[in-house]
Amino acid sequence: MKDSAVLAHLDCALLRYVRDGRPSEADLLAWLGPTREATYHTLRRASLLLVDAGRVVLSPAHQGDAGRTFRFADHVYRLDDDVVMVVRRGPTAS
Repeated sequence: MKDSAVLAHLDCALLRYVRDGRPSEADLLAWLGPTREATYHTLRRASLLLVDAGRVVLSPAHQGDAGRTFRFADHVYRLDDDVVMVVRRGPTAS
């Protein structure tokens, strides 16, 4: 799956809702509504959302700073500040 397809579904509000609420799958789908149901399935396929004991959680592999940030591709989501940063790394000097 291309990163751009996944990035189209990511936003701070969704990530914060999952981080803070640990909703069940049904609760998350209800929160997203029928028009954004594909968001859940796309993020599950990309292993960004996991189901742990019946609750949806953020993948620990993509979290940083004690859950305050979420990283995917070249995007860093600062969840408490509603900020999305694009971090690009260029060649390093030798």
